[in-house]
Amino acid sequence: MSQPARNQIYLYASPFKGSYPSEKFSAVHPICVNEFQARFKELGIDPSRVVVLKDASDLDKTLLEKQGILVIPGGYTVSLCVDLKGRMDQIRSSVAQGWNYFGSCSGGNFACESLVGASKKTGAPLVIANEKHLLNLLPITANTPAYEDKKESTALVFNAAAEAFNCFWSEGSRFSRSQGVYGDAYYADIPFQPNAAVRGTFGAGKVKVSGIHPEMTPVSPLPAEEDQLRIAYMKEQFKEIGII
Repeated sequence: MSQPARNQIYLYASPFKGSYPSEKFSAVHPICVNEFQARFKELGIDPSRVVVLKDASDLDKTLLEKQGILVIPGGYTVSLCVDLKGRMDQIRSSVAQGWNYFGSCSGGNFACESLVGASKKTGAPLVIANEKHLLNLLPITANTPAYEDKKESTALVFNAAAEAFNCFWSEGSRFSRSQGVYGDAYYADIPFQPNAAVRGTFGAGKVKVSGIHPEMTPVSPLPAEEDQLRIAYMKEQFKEIGII
């Protein structure tokens, strides 16, 4: 009997929407799914390697029968938590046994130990989700900013080689530091330069989470040299998790 392919890419694309206050926001945004698919095609990834999981039941079956790389794009973290409630133990078990996990934006938040933010009315600290709602694949906190008066679509980021580039951001999280978790990118224009993307392991699986979107087409064209840094960074992240 043949063994399952470890380099198969499973792209989660659930349109699930929760009840108030998340009834307007899907667990995974279709634009984020489309952008990942476009980048995979541009990078020459064999289409047969990419499988789109349409909902949680697709994910259930896949985790039990297959092996590969689970990619959860951006969306709405609260809807994602509700969508995958009751399935977190299976996801953790699969990663511990060798699945790799790549989470972007809300998909990255979902892999953390806790998610915090701030009230948009008062600015007071707010715990949005904890280890009961999240995967806890990495022992870190995702801090999602309120930015009431800011609508920037890009963030200035340093990669691990300290080369600066702009990257689509849309208020993605900052990630805390922790032993065994390594920073791959840092917000250059935020005090103390918090982590914008990190990596670690959970059992036999590799885990990468990102608050930025190097896979997204920039809203405004970047200078060629700077955009090449973004693309090179994206390729590096995909390579480390086994996508390319």
